[in-house]
Amino acid sequence: MLFLKIYAPMKLIENSNLFQTILDSCSDSIAVLQSVINDKGRVEDFSILLLNTCAINTIGDREYNGKLYSEVFPMVKESGILEKIIEVAETGVTTNFECSYSAENLKNWFQFTAIKQDELLVVNTTDITDKKQSELNLNTTLADAEKQKRRHDAIINNTPDLVYAFDLDYKFTYANKALLTMWGKSESDAVGKGLRENGYEEWHAQMHEREIDEVVATKKTVRGTVSFPHAELGSRVYDYIFAPVFNEKGEVEAVTGTTRDITEIKRAEEKLQQSETRFRNMIEQAPVAMLLSRGEDVVIESINKPMLQFMNKKSADEVLGKKMIETLPELVDQQAIQIVIDVQKTGIPFRGDEQPVDLLINGKLERRYFNFSYDCIKEAEGSSAVLHMAVDVTEQWLVRRKIEESEKRFRSLIEEAPVGTCLYVGPDMRIEIANKIIMDHWGRGPEIIGKNMLDVFPEAINQPFPEILKEVYRTGKLYEQKGARADIIINGELTTLYFDFTYKPLFDINGNVYAILDVATDVTEQVKANRLLQENQDFIRKIFYTSPVAKLVYVGKDMILREANEKMLSIFGRDTSIIGKPIGETMPELKNTELFEKYNYVLETGEIYEVFAERIEFVKDGISYLGYYDYTYKPLFDDNNKPYGVICIAIDVTDQVYARQKQEEAEAGLRGAVELAQLGTWSIDVATNGLTYSDRLIEWFGFDPADNDYNEVIPVLMEEDRERVSNAVAWALNPESGGVYDEVYTVVHPKTGHKRILHAQGKTVFDLAGNPVRMNGTAQDVTIQQELQIALEQEVRIRTEELATAIEELETTNEDLEKSNGRLLQSNEELAQFAYIASHDLQEPLRKISTFSQMLESSLGENKTAGAQNYIDKIVHSATRMRSLINDVLNYSQLAKSEEQYIEVDLNEVVTNLISDYDLLIEQKKAKIHIDKLPFVNANPMQMTQLFRNLIGNALKFSKKDRDPIISILAEPAELSDINKIHAGNLNAVFYKIQIKDNGIGFQPEYFERIFNIFQRLHSKSDYEGTGIGLAMCKKIMQNHGGDIFAESNFGEGSVFSIIIPINLTKLL
Repeated sequence: MLFLKIYAPMKLIENSNLFQTILDSCSDSIAVLQSVINDKGRVEDFSILLLNTCAINTIGDREYNGKLYSEVFPMVKESGILEKIIEVAETGVTTNFECSYSAENLKNWFQFTAIKQDELLVVNTTDITDKKQSELNLNTTLADAEKQKRRHDAIINNTPDLVYAFDLDYKFTYANKALLTMWGKSESDAVGKGLRENGYEEWHAQMHEREIDEVVATKKTVRGTVSFPHAELGSRVYDYIFAPVFNEKGEVEAVTGTTRDITEIKRAEEKLQQSETRFRNMIEQAPVAMLLSRGEDVVIESINKPMLQFMNKKSADEVLGKKMIETLPELVDQQAIQIVIDVQKTGIPFRGDEQPVDLLINGKLERRYFNFSYDCIKEAEGSSAVLHMAVDVTEQWLVRRKIEESEKRFRSLIEEAPVGTCLYVGPDMRIEIANKIIMDHWGRGPEIIGKNMLDVFPEAINQPFPEILKEVYRTGKLYEQKGARADIIINGELTTLYFDFTYKPLFDINGNVYAILDVATDVTEQVKANRLLQENQDFIRKIFYTSPVAKLVYVGKDMILREANEKMLSIFGRDTSIIGKPIGETMPELKNTELFEKYNYVLETGEIYEVFAERIEFVKDGISYLGYYDYTYKPLFDDNNKPYGVICIAIDVTDQVYARQKQEEAEAGLRGAVELAQLGTWSIDVATNGLTYSDRLIEWFGFDPADNDYNEVIPVLMEEDRERVSNAVAWALNPESGGVYDEVYTVVHPKTGHKRILHAQGKTVFDLAGNPVRMNGTAQDVTIQQELQIALEQEVRIRTEELATAIEELETTNEDLEKSNGRLLQSNEELAQFAYIASHDLQEPLRKISTFSQMLESSLGENKTAGAQNYIDKIVHSATRMRSLINDVLNYSQLAKSEEQYIEVDLNEVVTNLISDYDLLIEQKKAKIHIDKLPFVNANPMQMTQLFRNLIGNALKFSKKDRDPIISILAEPAELSDINKIHAGNLNAVFYKIQIKDNGIGFQPEYFERIFNIFQRLHSKSDYEGTGIGLAMCKKIMQNHGGDIFAESNFGEGSVFSIIIPINLTKLL
């Protein structure tokens, strides 16, 4: 229509051909109309004077010249267009409006421009259906772009942006994982600290503190950009935003912040902002930009406002009459100018969509995209011009590129993500995108793309993942899980894997979930390693806490108890409340011990310290307990190989120490008995054939076999004994024999030739597999017995003297017995064997002495003198005493055995039965006996009877002749002072104190302990009968039962024997 303003009506008439050509070159429909006036003088329609080619094409072959406008174009009347055009004809005011109508089920849009020129009316009709469709497409594109933006945002939210929060004192109250990772700190190390404490430089910290103050003061967000040099990428730009957090009163209570590297985003946003501005301008401006150029120099003759805007010109005066290359020098070497020149030369129109043109806009060369049409306008005189029409589609092109790039970036982000990532779309969970990492996790390939999740993983039906995905899709809530188990079929086998995964919902423009982003990390090896580590830790902890050996851990200079198992707490007599505290605070009784000094020594030197059978006293529930312990201090080292604590392993060896003491006493007593019986001892080590002799046997055999085996002893025997003895030894080493060896043989001294008849007895010790380990035995010189018949009287006298000497020796060997040592278990076995052998070897000569004495007395008949009878009586009395002594020694030795079974014993019944046994003696001595109610004890019944028989018997035996005996047997729970006197193997037992009091002869205080030694006598045999073993047996019985016996006395006034015995003892080993 602008051409009508340029060419006046007369000009149009004079150059109608040119005008028609111009109209025909226009792509819009143009009609030149003349008003039709009705009889009222009003315009009611128009007659058509002229139509251009485009308008003619819309009506086909119908005649139009001189016809009514509404007749030729009936839609103008139906849609109200005619009324608007009549208004222009009547008012002369140009109008511009859009209108639509439907035809053949299609909706078409047109833009009408009506201009009144003199008496004529020019109507320009532009088909804007495509424009409307473009706008619709553009809106759709924008919606898609928004959708892509949200998708992009979802990806960005999973990228390592730095998210944090400050309190009003500039201290961090929150830092996300990305920020903590950047700092290289844990949450506890960073949160609660200020900017400088977390590594910010002073200027940086001050800047952010000012911005935080601004947010608090203005209650508005503050956004900033800060640049830092990057070691590899050069200068980078970081964007951050601080936002206020309001409390319920509307006051700022905290400030949140987000920081990210926006170098590339910043550049893209700047370009996008410029593009969006141009895009909005394009929508707001006139519909079509046009200009008319002439000649191959492309001189501009006419131009409209939209085109001026494209060219960045303010008025037409800046371009009219000038070459386009002058007004737009940036077009040099661009295709657009050459296209115009070609159209000018050839007359062939050109249509081009989204053609790039670099335009200098605001001093900056910028590429724009246009839909161009170039038409050659032929004039009557043969000249021609080119009509330029352009639609700026730069924004559409940028939006499309943005969408394409956004989708490409989104897909690239997933495909190139360093962790397994995929996108499920729709409620059926269609796999839209999946990167190689997650497909490798799944054991699948690209063929899964586009398929539903359960079609790809039917094995997941009974697993929780489908339901979790449905819940996320339904609620729109993020779901995260660590170490989730997933059973996936890989290469035909069901494989168990473990993942850390996140299901992130993505929303469309309506806020509905349309997809779920799955980010998964395979942590199978980590989970397995953690489980193995946990199992190992649990196993080690279980070993520590359930160990039958007492264990604890001390740490630090203050010796703080870090750990202690139940066994150690039991030794301490404490509960778990002492853990975590210094041992000197919870167990003050240990302060004066060497434990602290030894602990500090281990901390300083890092050396292991071991102690065996150390005496330590603990206080448990206010009661002092004494024990013996083996313990080891082993240092614990930190990462710098410096000791920081100690693990202590302790073993309570109290029972072993006391048992060893008891065993040594028993061993000493039994060895003394063997020595007094003049027995030789020997031992064969089966593994080495080594032979060991006592000194007596070395004297008898004439050599020491220490460096020889027992086979070399055989030649020393008489020839007739050698084979028999060798076979007997071999048979005794056979388990079927029972291990018993018993032979009599003659030994010829290799140096003197002296013959000696020996009676040897032995017992073989077998291991658990029945193999012989050692044979132990004794040998007795029986030469005299063999020759006794030849000189009976002389032998009786000699033997009697020997027996008397032996008795005296037995009575004086107590100190020697206390010095004897030996290995506990082996010695016990050997001594038991010695007792077995001695019981036979000592009884045999006694029987012969008694027999020969009787034979001697019978043979003398009435001819025996008083002196001979006196000798015979002494021999018989000595033999009887010797037999009693041997029996007592045997009984004493039996107390060291451990085969007895301990049962519940009623001491009331034991004492009552003994009183009945002593009825006659009690009556003779007119004794009075008072008995308290006695307790029940777990004990050996026979030993309890023996104990009280000796004590009650002694009370009756050692009574004073000038007064009647009074004996009291009292019982009460033992006091702590009584218990602490004993070496008890079971300190946790309940103890009773039983006292046997008498008013007898008493004894001096210096004998309080000695009277319990074996063979210890305080009186001559003529005054009081006895062997001196009874009280030693009482001592041994009490020690066997975990108790002890003590004596107190005032000489001439009586004695008190106190028994301390546990009533709940099961058995002491």
